[in-house]
Amino acid sequence: GDMERAFQGRHYRMAVLIERGDVSRVVAELQVNSRFAEELHQPAQQWYVAATRAIIALLEGRFVESEKLIEETFSLGRQAESMHARGVHIMQTYALRREQGRLEEIERLMREAVPDYMFWSWMQVVLMHLHAAQGRRDEVAREYDRIAMDNFTQLPFDNDWLFGMTHVVDVTSFLGDAQQAAELYSLLRPYAGRNAFGHPEYCTGSVDRSLGVLAAMMGRSDEAVRHFEAALDMNARMGARPWVAHTQHAYARVLAERSRRKDGDLAVKL
Repeated sequence: GDMERAFQGRHYRMAVLIERGDVSRVVAELQVNSRFAEELHQPAQQWYVAATRAIIALLEGRFVESEKLIEETFSLGRQAESMHARGVHIMQTYALRREQGRLEEIERLMREAVPDYMFWSWMQVVLMHLHAAQGRRDEVAREYDRIAMDNFTQLPFDNDWLFGMTHVVDVTSFLGDAQQAAELYSLLRPYAGRNAFGHPEYCTGSVDRSLGVLAAMMGRSDEAVRHFEAALDMNARMGARPWVAHTQHAYARVLAERSRRKDGDLAVKL
């Protein structure tokens, strides 16, 4: 009969369902939790509902709606957990601006926030990811050397680990570090078939996309193709259109570089 605990239980279930790629069941759970949040009249539960709606909108590529939901989430969060809400707002805004090609709008805000969130290593990783997207190789390399120490054990093995490591993979690809690619592949291989999801931040789609990128860097193109096909299947089933596109792009690059018969045609199609 404790509605707060019932809400939290469903909230954790939604996190599991997103990691498994079962977005339709997430939507059903969210409808129930929305009713709980309305009855409780507490900003914390309302914040979690709004954050989850923003996550799903970002995942599905509904960017205009995402922008409204991200701001609504921040407004509710400031009433409940202001410090956490600010960090989540920055991270969700980063995810949106990245897809819109508007990273310059979030860079200053993220740079200023990082010193306040030294306890949250993943914000620093996402800032490094931003710099990689902007092509700042020297700046990225300095930070990368720090986090890659001792087989990436400097990064916390927490509920954001899988989500955060997909950003590390993209940075590793940007730097072309094949040696570290092998280390990352061994760390992430057990998570094939799952989504990388940080709550209440955002979802980076199928982990197989990251595994495909790493396998390609290691020169294992056939393995990369299998991972990319798995990622395309999961992302398409979820309606995660941006992550379908990111996977198609990475997959096409591998095929273009491999240059086997028919690879070129498929690469162009992708």
